[in-house]
Amino acid sequence: MLELDEFATGVILILCRIGTTLMLSPGFGTARVPARVRLYLALALSLAAAPSVLDGGTLKTAQGGLLLGFVMAECIVGAVIGLVVRIYIAALEFMMSAVSNYIGLNGLSGGVEHDEPAPTLATMITLSATLLILLLDFHHVLIKTVLDSYGRIPLGVMAEPEFGLRLLAQTLNVSFTIGLQVTGPFIVYAILVNVLFGILGKLIPQVPSYFVSIPFLLMGGLFFLYLMVPEMLQIYFDAFNTTLTNL
Repeated sequence: MLELDEFATGVILILCRIGTTLMLSPGFGTARVPARVRLYLALALSLAAAPSVLDGGTLKTAQGGLLLGFVMAECIVGAVIGLVVRIYIAALEFMMSAVSNYIGLNGLSGGVEHDEPAPTLATMITLSATLLILLLDFHHVLIKTVLDSYGRIPLGVMAEPEFGLRLLAQTLNVSFTIGLQVTGPFIVYAILVNVLFGILGKLIPQVPSYFVSIPFLLMGGLFFLYLMVPEMLQIYFDAFNTTLTNL
């Protein structure tokens, strides 16, 4: 039976891992969600996970300098899990910003999770992806991943730096490879349109090729986008789900 002070210490350590993950996760980590709501949510999850996670032997040693080490270890593990999810959102936003440039749709608006300006198309798709993460219960998968991580990295154990760095590097590789695959048709389309109107400008110098090409670039790009958005999000979420389940 755990003493009250040991139980409180354990809940705080669990809160470090779960809270850090939620702080970096899409939907929950944005400044648009009140800090008090995020704190209460992380605390509720920590209290729910405590009975199955807490170990009396580990908590008896969590005193003084060791307690600080345990807090750092838990925050690092939570940050790695949260960053894996954050990288996918960042890759999607980067990918759609590139698509906006390719099709000439460069108008800026406020970002989904911050007030910094971002292309309207990137904001729309990133917001849609964040909503789908919540609607398709991927946040449940994320919470399950955090709880399952205690089976591989017990409470208070420092994860190997090599493991975290390798996982983040692999996630970066997968997410941006998917980004290149998805944006490939837009790159080819933009190159073809610009080459064709460049040749037209050389053949008929009187035609303002730039102003003539913009409507074709926009209409064709939006048509491609209309056809490809479902497939883009499907590929994105398949990779996202595979990464979370394999953590």
